[in-house]
Parts: sequence; structure tokens; C-alpha cells
Amino acid sequence: MNTKYALNFKESILDNSKINNNSWFTGFTEADGEISIKINEFKPKSPSRKRSRSYSMTLVFKLDQRSFDRPTASSMMTIMKKNS
Repeated sequence: MNTKYALNFKESILDNSKINNNSWFTGFTEADGEISIKINEFKPKSPSRKRSRSYSMTLVFKLDQRSFDRPTASSMMTIMKKNS
């Protein structure tokens, strides 16, 4: 970003603190995202089910970007449409 757009952002150091001592990720996710876990139990074949279903677990991290920023009443589309 600094090179491409002639900006002067300071580089931050990598945060190696343990997740239970750092609330940054929690705050970031609560603002625009969600974490979900789905667990499917085993189900054998039956007259109504042609296939059995094995145990499975799915973990999803979802982060949404709004197209409109309410606090500033401005569109985010310009930023979202910029080419890298």
C-alpha cells in the first residue's frame, strides 16, 4: 500500500500473544464476521435415505464487508472495486 499509493503507514510488528490474552480477533469478528461449527451425526441407510451419512464437523469463518458505511454515510463501493 505504501509503495503503490505513496502512503506512509507504519509497519506493525507481528502479535504473538496468546488468543486468550488478546481481544483484537474477537472484536474484529464481532464487528463484521462470525465463526460457526456444524456437527453432523452418523445416520445409516434407511428406506427414505439411500446413502448413509458419516460423522462430520465443519468450521466456518465468515467476514462480511458492508457496501455502505452508516457512521459516515458513504459508499464503500469505490474501495471494493479498486483493482490490486
